[in-house]
Amino acid sequence: RQMCIRDRIGPVSTAEVLQALAWREKRMEFTVTPLAEAIACFNRQNKIQIVIADSSLTRRQVTGICWVDDPAGFVRLLETGFGINADYDGDTIVLR
Repeated sequence: RQMCIRDRIGPVSTAEVLQALAWREKRMEFTVTPLAEAIACFNRQNKIQIVIADSSLTRRQVTGICWVDDPAGFVRLLETGFGINADYDGDTIVLR
């Protein structure tokens, strides 16, 4: 299963449907999504794994569109837009 939305019973908006199906176009859309959830989506799709070392970052929320196969690009956005520091170690990117 590749959707990155919370399972629930009830009405679903058009925006939520488009977000859930974005992976089909090799992109992911995040709308006020906790950083930990966004990272979990990237980690399911890529060999490069993103790890949050600072637990205060897990609840930060992100909104945007990213390419599913570019976790390093997503991390660059976090570095420039959110002031998050990243350390690169082989196939692991650690966020602080």
